[in-house]
Amino acid sequence: MDRQEQYPRRDGDRRHKSRNRFGRFVAIAIFVYGGVLFFQDQLREPVKDFWRGTLEPLVRTGEIPPKPDKVLAPGETPWLVPADFIENPEDQHEARQFAPPEPQALQLSIARQFRPVGFKIGVRGLPMSLRDNPPDGLSVSANLSGHRQLWGRIPFHLGGPMDFVIDLRNAGPVLIADLNRDGDLGNDVLEFPTRGSGYFGVLLKLPMGEISGVPALSGVDYTLWLYAKREDLDKGVLRYYPRTQLGGEIRLGGEAYPAWLSDNLKTDGDYRNDGISIDLDRDGGINRPQEYFAPGKPVILGDRAWRVEIAD
Repeated sequence: MDRQEQYPRRDGDRRHKSRNRFGRFVAIAIFVYGGVLFFQDQLREPVKDFWRGTLEPLVRTGEIPPKPDKVLAPGETPWLVPADFIENPEDQHEARQFAPPEPQALQLSIARQFRPVGFKIGVRGLPMSLRDNPPDGLSVSANLSGHRQLWGRIPFHLGGPMDFVIDLRNAGPVLIADLNRDGDLGNDVLEFPTRGSGYFGVLLKLPMGEISGVPALSGVDYTLWLYAKREDLDKGVLRYYPRTQLGGEIRLGGEAYPAWLSDNLKTDGDYRNDGISIDLDRDGGINRPQEYFAPGKPVILGDRAWRVEIAD
């Protein structure tokens, strides 16, 4: 006797099993559908925000702010934490915002605290546009034999400007300058040919005491370096910077720091209006963004600040 004959199937059993399978399918479908509705209603936006990294901070621990009723722009936050709110009291010393310290005036004397030290810290070359004609009022009796002349002027805060001409000769450019600043190139017999490896480069020396207006600096040269590439000079442009700098010390909070004055902001011979460079980390050089202080910019160390004023 085979198995089917021993245990014959009945039609009622088949119908019962079919109804059980259909019931299970319906239950699973209802559960899945309910889960989808719950996700869309409760979890879709938080999960999306979490993965986008834009979940906003809570106003209070455990409290979820209400959903905003408007579309937010990128980077806009709908809930603002009060400025004086600190979630953890132990973090109060880190969260408090301190106002910058009020700077106190600190006056430095060039004559008493600084001396010429040559070319010690980095500078920037200042551009100058040259002219094809001499400035009005300048007497020109010098021998100009080149095929083209370019005229320039450097203003100084005392004694008037210094005019000069670059005579473009076949043998190379030559500069003639009104070093005594009397408005006459004829009595300035010195000619300055190009020096160095570039197309044009001239070092000029003027009396430091007269240029700066500080008698204590008399007897020292104020040196200017003028230079240009050939293509720049053809366009009537050169660059220049002063090479004579003043070195000394500045005391901040009882500590002494090396300091330098460079006539590089305005290049007018006045060392009082160019700011100050301070070697705060004492590494022997100047990191310009952090260790150069323009006129009026305070020097801040810890909870103290100074506004440095430069006097004669």
